[in-house]
Amino acid sequence: MNEPSRRSESPDRSIPSTLPLTENSPEAREAASTSPGDTLSRLAEFRQAKPRYEEKGEIAKGGMGVILKVWDSVLRRVLAMKIIRDADGAPPGGGDSPAVDERDLARFLEEAQVTAQLDHPGIVPVHELGIDPLGRVFFSMKLVKGRDLRTILDLVFAEKEDWNETRAIGVILKVCEAMAYAHAKGVIHRDLKPGNVMVGSFGEVFVMDWGLARVEGKRDTKDLRLRAEDVALSSLKTDRRRERETNPDSPIITMGGTIVGTPAYMPPEQSLGAIEKLGPRSDVYAIGAMLYHLLARQMPYVPPGARLSVRAILEKVQLGPPTPLCDIRKDVPPELAAIVEKAMQRDIERRYAGTMALADDLRAYLERRVVKAYETGAVAELKKWVERNKPLAATIAATLLILVVSLFVINGARLRADENAIEANRQKEEVLRLADVRRLQDLEVDATRFWPAYAENDTAIEEWLRRAKLLVEHLPAHEDRLREIRTQALPEPEREEHPRSLAAEVALGYLDDGEATSSTARFESTTMAWQHGVMTDLVDGVRALASDEVGWTATTIRSLDRRLEFSRNVRQRTVDDQERAWREAVEAVRTSAVYSGLELTPEIGLVPIGADPLSGLYEFWHFQSGERPKRGPDGRIVRDEAMGIVLVLIPGGTFAMGSREEDQFAEVDELPFRERVSIDAFFLSKYEMTQRQWLRFAGENPSGLRTETQQVRITLEHPVERMNWEEAVRLLFQMDLFLPTEAQWEYAARAGQPGLWWTGNDPSEIRKAENQDRIDPPDTADGDVWELHAPVGSRRPNPFGLYDVLGNVFELCMDAFCSYEEPPRPGDGLRPTTGRPSMVVRRGGSWSESAKICRIANRDKLSPTSRYPNTGIRPARPLHHRPASSPR
Repeated sequence: MNEPSRRSESPDRSIPSTLPLTENSPEAREAASTSPGDTLSRLAEFRQAKPRYEEKGEIAKGGMGVILKVWDSVLRRVLAMKIIRDADGAPPGGGDSPAVDERDLARFLEEAQVTAQLDHPGIVPVHELGIDPLGRVFFSMKLVKGRDLRTILDLVFAEKEDWNETRAIGVILKVCEAMAYAHAKGVIHRDLKPGNVMVGSFGEVFVMDWGLARVEGKRDTKDLRLRAEDVALSSLKTDRRRERETNPDSPIITMGGTIVGTPAYMPPEQSLGAIEKLGPRSDVYAIGAMLYHLLARQMPYVPPGARLSVRAILEKVQLGPPTPLCDIRKDVPPELAAIVEKAMQRDIERRYAGTMALADDLRAYLERRVVKAYETGAVAELKKWVERNKPLAATIAATLLILVVSLFVINGARLRADENAIEANRQKEEVLRLADVRRLQDLEVDATRFWPAYAENDTAIEEWLRRAKLLVEHLPAHEDRLREIRTQALPEPEREEHPRSLAAEVALGYLDDGEATSSTARFESTTMAWQHGVMTDLVDGVRALASDEVGWTATTIRSLDRRLEFSRNVRQRTVDDQERAWREAVEAVRTSAVYSGLELTPEIGLVPIGADPLSGLYEFWHFQSGERPKRGPDGRIVRDEAMGIVLVLIPGGTFAMGSREEDQFAEVDELPFRERVSIDAFFLSKYEMTQRQWLRFAGENPSGLRTETQQVRITLEHPVERMNWEEAVRLLFQMDLFLPTEAQWEYAARAGQPGLWWTGNDPSEIRKAENQDRIDPPDTADGDVWELHAPVGSRRPNPFGLYDVLGNVFELCMDAFCSYEEPPRPGDGLRPTTGRPSMVVRRGGSWSESAKICRIANRDKLSPTSRYPNTGIRPARPLHHRPASSPR
């Protein structure tokens, strides 16, 4: 953290300066009207009486505050805490020291509030804003462990710890993505530089120090005009000032004592004081400057070893662009040089429109695709395709070359000028056919990306349909060429239908007939066989693209048309047409004692269907998964095969997670979490997902259980099973649903009951209520007539109206399997992990387990790729996940 100087310095005539705000100016009156006193008063109401945080040492210090490492005694974790202080380091209003400057307090509070609202993995989360027992204003945040990008760049330059340019570009790419999120929220950073980017040991990347950030549309509390220096004091120097003036990574200080940015990475409009022009493209420039630093091995405008003052650098920024990369390093890839040049354009309008566009070009470079800042067009696309597919491209090129040479040798003496033209046209057509092979592959991959089926994917789906329909127009020509190849290359009996997967065998079989013994004949047969295989794949793929298959996940034009139609109409069908139902649901939930005044808002994709008469909890129809559920005369859901998923609005609450003291069967990894877990309201399926619901969406049924002896045969109304965790997460995401966290699952399964089972502590009672503890033959006295799993909802519901939570099939949870030592995340109870989990959690027991195994607290682990016939899923969805008021 840089500490701004409080005194005037010598003037620099080459740098624009302005006079201070006067007391009667409009700017001053506006600043006075936005005093942070109201916020401070509200914080005082929650002032801590006892210390919650134990100080563990100082991390950094600046003129406005200090950052401490602290121990959170409530959630038992290590955090970072930023504390505001006055010029003498005393708490505000404490002792005889002067109060905190109101502008500093406003900036401090704004930094905390802005950062707290940027919920992105690349932005450090703020946990709490308050006043501690000593009267100091503070906010606590995640303690980031790692090194800043400035250190990482030094490692790249020294070729240490496996750091190289490609890996560092990946870090900058993550910075682009984090800033794209911030820009979407209307926040610009205005001080991006390597020192403000932290890189964790496991690849995490965080954009730090939002003290200079500005929310678009709100009054800027920071006076970013550059302060004029005082000639009379120009000879006065301090160690701190001398260090700042000779350190090119130091910031420029404003008249208001605020950091205006770091000159080496500062866009020209900021250096010239045109603050009204600052926007997302200003952050694009700063990221481009960091990329320049990486590629040039030096900061912009600062030659290696130079000790330039920040004012000198600022002059250079104002005068013109930095030294071109090609003049510093001859081996810089031209694509990267083009990216840097576009990002650092002095004309704001010529830069990338946003950091996501910059990220797209960086990603294209890393993936060896066309970088738009460097080149565009079909030729560029073909060149990049060749780079990515060198073995295939080499084979094609060699084959075409040999084909041309051989044909010339064989027919050279007889070919006329017009025949040469025909052959050249044929070769051109072959290249175009190979391009269609690539287009088909791209379409098949892209079709899996446009999920969930909501408005934000409409543009991408429309472009996909345009490309697919254009490819289908080429189908007749490809079919003609395939028939021609078969006529020339295959023996008579094999011409009509020959398996595409046997292309190589066609050639070998042809040679075995003894009909082609010369090298020329051998080449011709092998080439034709290869072409036969490629063209068969292409024709079959395009035919499939044009087929009548309309399944949600099918890669066909009709399927994507259906997906596009759904996304265009889902808001109308589930919100606009259901205005009355939503209005009644919002009022009923708000006034319900069960939900404690919960503020519900209409959610796209869900339709209210009233409260369950037994539990009193409100229920919702998941529109995409099937038909609207019906209620019988008693008000209860009447299950039928066409019914979609029913989501229950689970009220929020606090509970003790884990086994109870009276639980004699408790395992070590079930030891209760010592702190109570708070869960926000969320949606959870009333039933386990059925085989029919899975089949209706995925187009195939993974379930494998079959029986001839079960009194009630297994139907599609039984729970889906034998899918794995990865498949479940992927399919539910496509339906805009999720697996519940382990904490959400246990909270809903308990339904407020403290016993080992939701029926109490008597195992005989839970066997009467759930399909578990299989007995052969089934124990019909308990109502259990199923040898294996039963149709969902066949037994009794728990007090929340949820069926089969402790029987039928185990249910997968979102969490990676871990001990209860790590505290769960507030709100949904997720225990965060990095990377792909090695083991995941399933809960609830199954038909094949005893009551001991089917206890609420019992936990089981399995691999994310494992498939079991006694394991299924119960979909969930966060509250306020897709509110109807959000931008479409």
